[in-house]
Amino acid sequence: MNFVKSEEEVYHNISVVKRNADQYITNFYFTGFKLKELIDNRKLYMIDNVNHIFFLRENDGFYDLYFCSCNESFLEKSLAEDLKNIQLPIVIDLIGEEKTIKELKDIFIKNDFNYYTTFIRMLKINSNINILYTTDDILFAKPEDASEVYNMISGNFNKYIHHLPSLDEIKDAINNHNIIIKKEKKKIIALSIFDKIGFSSTHRYSYVDKNFRGQKLYAKLSKKYFEECKEIKRFMCWVETSNSKIINIQKNYGYNFDNLIDFIMIKGVM
Repeated sequence: MNFVKSEEEVYHNISVVKRNADQYITNFYFTGFKLKELIDNRKLYMIDNVNHIFFLRENDGFYDLYFCSCNESFLEKSLAEDLKNIQLPIVIDLIGEEKTIKELKDIFIKNDFNYYTTFIRMLKINSNINILYTTDDILFAKPEDASEVYNMISGNFNKYIHHLPSLDEIKDAINNHNIIIKKEKKKIIALSIFDKIGFSSTHRYSYVDKNFRGQKLYAKLSKKYFEECKEIKRFMCWVETSNSKIINIQKNYGYNFDNLIDFIMIKGVM
């Protein structure tokens, strides 16, 4: 297992696997800022040959696992051989329609990965929203808010399943006006983080301090989000299938289920 040295190395090795593939399969989609950050901070490792690659992202006491493989047979062989000496827990996200990832799930189960949880993607096709609350007190986060935003997210979301942003990612999101906040006595009590790429947007995180819940802050954050995304045509969010409360809220805001799921499995003791 070696550190990834450059983006060029990543793209070259993936291209080799693709050329040799008869049924190319992958869950590796890092590009741009995130890929560069992982490489620069020496957080991305690689185990590779001409038919298969494992990328392991070093996280907080565990690895996130990504793969690029010629076919399922090479993936299964590599799972059995290449990961046996890794001591930390390993987390894998299998994303796709349920019927298309069934065989992948079975391969990982045979190699000692255990089911953890499932997310489902929800879609909304316009920025219309029937929320009457004013949003004058919902503001864009500023650079000096970065550490507080980072601490709020890292302290209140499950690190194994929510792909928590680094401080550098938080700073980048603030610079791009992708974080909105509500403050009370100079302290952040609620926030939302989202991405905008072209005419699509993904709502990544929202959090309201438990001492201020019941004040419709999530609704106000949602209204502000849509107000700032009037040019967006396609809104997405990923919701844990067990979280019926959030699912119902998102449905009320006009979201509906997509066919995509994120099936999360973990190998090793957490």
